[in-house]
Amino acid sequence: MKRLACAWSLLVLASCPRSDDAAARRATVLRTGGTTFEVLPSPGQLPYCLAFTHSAKGVTRQLTMSSKNVSFDCKPGRPIGNRSFKAPLEEGAVKMYVLFSSEPIDAAKVTEQLFDQSDLSKELSAMNLRLPGRVQVETLDFVPEADTPPEEGQVIGRPQDAGQP
Repeated sequence: MKRLACAWSLLVLASCPRSDDAAARRATVLRTGGTTFEVLPSPGQLPYCLAFTHSAKGVTRQLTMSSKNVSFDCKPGRPIGNRSFKAPLEEGAVKMYVLFSSEPIDAAKVTEQLFDQSDLSKELSAMNLRLPGRVQVETLDFVPEADTPPEEGQVIGRPQDAGQP
């Protein structure tokens, strides 16, 4: 009976999804420079998103700023907002919070809630936010590094653009 219980436990544990599985990530960070990066939504995510960072020095920034201050339409595999973002080197490592939602949400309301949070160094969850529709949160890490000047003849641009005219 003990063997059966052990075998059953191993089977259950083996079937659990791994939290570090890259396929389970809602978004990934692509470093484009020492202090610059792009955030790429994964396929199958909710269609709208907002992105924020919280630095080791305690500075919180809203990365995604649309003209109407609502969440972006996020296409899988394309940089959010079709742009790169920057994390100042002097502020240290940042935690990125990417909020995916089923409908456009007012970024000002989210920003207000984030500033009201007593400690953003803890994990932020969709349950902490008072937002309409379905919301999912992806937390990503980025550590800025000193930018190195390009070498003579080096192609400048995103890594996937290298070699294109």
